[in-house]
Amino acid sequence: MKKSTKLGIGSGALLLIGIIGFLALKKPHQGMTDVVSRGDVVEAAYGVGTVKSDKTYTIKTGVSSRVVKRYVRQGQRVKKGDILIQLDGLPTYYAPFNGVVTTLSYDVGEVVFSQTVVLTIVSLEDLYMQLSMDERTIGGVREGQEARISFEGQRDKTSLGKVRAVYSNDSGFLIDVDFDRKNLTLLPNMTADVAIQIAVHKDKLRVPVASLDIDKVTKVTDKPVEVHVKVGANDGRYAVVETDQLKEGDRILLRKTAGNSHGDPF
Repeated sequence: MKKSTKLGIGSGALLLIGIIGFLALKKPHQGMTDVVSRGDVVEAAYGVGTVKSDKTYTIKTGVSSRVVKRYVRQGQRVKKGDILIQLDGLPTYYAPFNGVVTTLSYDVGEVVFSQTVVLTIVSLEDLYMQLSMDERTIGGVREGQEARISFEGQRDKTSLGKVRAVYSNDSGFLIDVDFDRKNLTLLPNMTADVAIQIAVHKDKLRVPVASLDIDKVTKVTDKPVEVHVKVGANDGRYAVVETDQLKEGDRILLRKTAGNSHGDPF
């Protein structure tokens, strides 16, 4: 009798496992799916920008001299016309614009050598954002395009801007962006995340980027079906797709965590 009881329990356990397995097969994607939708996809280029100033004044001398008197200190705000520093045998230097003293390299009595930086002033009223991008990404960026800027430590404040210039130099490909500085506390060399709107694709069939496996998605029906798609623009959350095998409302499998790593700036 004991042996029979053990067999009965074992059979029941196997039956329970079988039922659970069957239910799992019937709903393998529960909680891991999303739907094909129709809507706008905003294509953007992303980069990290640095705050720059349009006005920088640097004092260098053509001959060696000596510091007679300093009228400012490093970090001090100055106004246009304020006296800055006096060097032996040279004219007294005055501030050419409002700004902050960012460099003051010599103390009173020290010898200043030719072509070394003595003092630097940077304007805090003429700031812009500069960022670099690789050749592939910068190809879609044009003057006048809208930009959104998010500063580290000030994430609740998003600044709007426009691309001022797109160009290259010895260090690579650069973009200058003018932006609204209202309600922001900024200093040169601060960094920020910058998103530049490249194009708006309106009313397009789209799928979550998290559902894509390169060029295919898995359509969830009674039996999952793999569908090959032609992928177009994406905004980090949705991607435009072209196929006759998908329609709005179709449920598809998510392959990874959904979401927009760029914070959906537009």
